[in-house]
Amino acid sequence: MGNDIIDRTQTQEELLKALQAAQSRIAQHEQAVSMISDIVWRYDANTKGEHVGSYISPIADRMLGLSAGTIGDSFEKYFSYIHPDDLPVMQKILSEGIRTFGKDKTAEYRMRKADGTTLWVLSKGSAYSQSGDRVTVFGTTSEITERKLVEEARLESEKRFRAVFETAIDSIFIKDANLRYIQANAAMERLFGLSSSEIIGKTDDDLFGKEAGTHVREMDLRVLAGEIIEEEHTKPVNGVSYTFHVIKSPMRESDGEITGLCGIARDITDRKHAEEELKRTRDAAEDAARAKSEFLANMSHEIRTPLNGVIGMIGLLLDMDLNAEQHEYAQIAHISGETLLYLINDILDLSKIEARKLELEILDFDLCSTLKDTADLLAISAHEKGLELVCLVDPEVPSLLRGDPGRLRQILVNLGGNAVKFTDNGEIVIRVRLESEDKRNVTIRFSVSDTGIGIPANRQDGLFSPFTQLDGSTTRKYGGTGLGLAISKQLAELMGGRIGLESVEGKGSAFWFTAVFEKQPARSGSADEMSAKIGGEGDIEPSAAEPTISENDKRKIRILVVEDNPVNQKVAQAMIRMMGFRADVVAKVRKLSMSSR
Repeated sequence: MGNDIIDRTQTQEELLKALQAAQSRIAQHEQAVSMISDIVWRYDANTKGEHVGSYISPIADRMLGLSAGTIGDSFEKYFSYIHPDDLPVMQKILSEGIRTFGKDKTAEYRMRKADGTTLWVLSKGSAYSQSGDRVTVFGTTSEITERKLVEEARLESEKRFRAVFETAIDSIFIKDANLRYIQANAAMERLFGLSSSEIIGKTDDDLFGKEAGTHVREMDLRVLAGEIIEEEHTKPVNGVSYTFHVIKSPMRESDGEITGLCGIARDITDRKHAEEELKRTRDAAEDAARAKSEFLANMSHEIRTPLNGVIGMIGLLLDMDLNAEQHEYAQIAHISGETLLYLINDILDLSKIEARKLELEILDFDLCSTLKDTADLLAISAHEKGLELVCLVDPEVPSLLRGDPGRLRQILVNLGGNAVKFTDNGEIVIRVRLESEDKRNVTIRFSVSDTGIGIPANRQDGLFSPFTQLDGSTTRKYGGTGLGLAISKQLAELMGGRIGLESVEGKGSAFWFTAVFEKQPARSGSADEMSAKIGGEGDIEPSAAEPTISENDKRKIRILVVEDNPVNQKVAQAMIRMMGFRADVVAKVRKLSMSSR
């Protein structure tokens, strides 16, 4: 008995050590399992498929947001957190795993966390051992929510892309590195009258012909080299010429390698035809406008030529011994003729501007003399209405300039004439000041202000358009064509400046414009001449009397008049004779060579 007790004691000690070692290994295993982010589970069942035991790692509680020990080793509790619609999926893994020993089974399904949110998991399981009628299935469950969301987003994106791809009105296509079509949308199918399967595998030579295909291939090779190309070109499709706006870009793999290209081709044939038709219409309209302007210019010239004769003859008539009534009638006719001439001159200038035939003369001129002549001209009509006319020039304004004094005078007369016309009492003031200058050029600002009727704010914007006046009553009361301001605007812009106005209805207006002129080279005495012509306040003073020609000198002078109009010949000859000179009149002059002079 003693030996039996000793043997039994030794056996118990060995069993205890083995148990302790097993428990240690189990503890290490559980610790290792607890450190894995995936759920590790074991499902035991008999050959009938009845559940007889299980193990679920504690990660399940943490993954589902439960307190520790909630699920334990209970598959019943685990199943209660599986989405009801997906529960059969997990049950299928277990049942198939029991029946098919050693074969992995996988499934994706949804589970509901403690806070009600949903997560996606992936379970893998396989029967690894069998003892008697007991089958053990081991498996893991990992969370794949992020991957699933990315996948769903990708699928949704592909779905949207497919919808756009198939419903787009533009032809969308993809080619491989050999420039063969590997994808084509419905718009491209409709264009060629082919199905997608008939287009795939073809080249542009097959679809457009060799000549057009060569150009496309050259463009595609540049895209395969990394360029993004956008162009318009015309190609034949089934014997019909089409114009396309095409954008092509390279298709790259994740490592940057170019494996093909994608493109969008929009049929712009109708648009191009419309553009061409619009261009033809625009060209025709421009030709008609030029023809109209040339016609007006020619007609204005043809009308002006005999009108000059009428005005000239009436002027000669006024210098004759007429009685008071005759003189009054002739004076009215002379004024009417000059008024008509002004209107025709405006039409001629506008026609030249519209036909782009009006050019500026570049001459040396004295600004003070030009301003004086302008003021003298305006003073006559101003004094007739009892208005005061003042011209003020800032001392820093240079007087010796290069430009077109005639066109400058024309703007000032237009603006000054309007000021006199629309002012019944008060004054007209012309102001001239230096706006800017550099070594070569000066920009001068001119303004003409009045104390007249003014202009309503809502009518000011259109005043510089041709044929624009305030209203019909203005035309009836004051007359005019409404061309003066439009011509002034064009002339100011031709001289490198701009034009504008400030006005208050009932209180008067101030029209201004700027012009750019070249400076004349400095000459001795020019400063003295300038100061002699400008007073201390900048008022322009009358110039000294012009030198006269003696009667003896007049007899020695002969003047040649070249004029093809017989009436104007007589007018010119008579005027020259009245001034005491002799004149020869010819219709045209033959160009003389140097040897014959």
